[in-house]
Amino acid sequence: VSTQSTWGSMFSHYIGGTRPAHESGQLLLNKTRGWRPLKLTLFWTLQSATWYPLTVPNGNGIGDKETLPMAFQVLGVPYHLIPHTPALAGWARQVTSPQAPPTPPAPSTNLSWYRFTVTAIRNPQETDLVQLSELTLRTPTGHPFVPNGPHSIIASGDSPTAELPTKAIDHNPDTKWLQFECCPATLTLNVHPAPLGSYTWTTANDEPGRDPVSWQLFGSADGVDWSLLHTVHNFPTSTRRSDEGVCFEPSTSKRSSQFHPKHTPTLTS
Repeated sequence: VSTQSTWGSMFSHYIGGTRPAHESGQLLLNKTRGWRPLKLTLFWTLQSATWYPLTVPNGNGIGDKETLPMAFQVLGVPYHLIPHTPALAGWARQVTSPQAPPTPPAPSTNLSWYRFTVTAIRNPQETDLVQLSELTLRTPTGHPFVPNGPHSIIASGDSPTAELPTKAIDHNPDTKWLQFECCPATLTLNVHPAPLGSYTWTTANDEPGRDPVSWQLFGSADGVDWSLLHTVHNFPTSTRRSDEGVCFEPSTSKRSSQFHPKHTPTLTS
């Protein structure tokens, strides 16, 4: 993750409004899943004079207690935080249960953040790389979403310099986003608020084994609280290269089939 690619998420999560400080007692970390957030936390810690003051705008709780959860958020890696009232000697009193997941928004809800998480690729026995050429979100009238600035998309893993996450939204089927680590592999996109009508993604130019076959789409109004919008498992992704494939459109049916595939996007004015 480049320094530039973290600015947008940091400003959205922290600079945009006062965030509560954290108290860290004991941490249970899965290094396999949390290694990249740990490295990003270390990077911010080594440059603490710059990054620590940016974590909490009111100046409370400045330090690695704030950069650690922020690194997980920026990279789209899930983590669990137990809310409690700090007490003496590290004891936690009044421990509460986590809040219930928010109700998924209806497809017409205007959201600013979308997260596309690849959970499985076609041939994980031969590769741990994931790739796609284009990820396109559209309004109910078929108009593509407008990214919110030049650094409005970030990924959860490393990419070659010629195949960065920005290639997934450049409207060019001859380019692609490739990530070295999968799965999961996440693209997080910040857009001008708009209702989601449909989405498509386009296969890359080579190596069908790297194609996504299972994924999830999440939405958020603030880039912090996310709701699951759509889950696809073992989809028969086309083996054709640079193929936009299936368009998924909202349905008024039950939540388990909130989106259904339609082979041709409907564009209206």
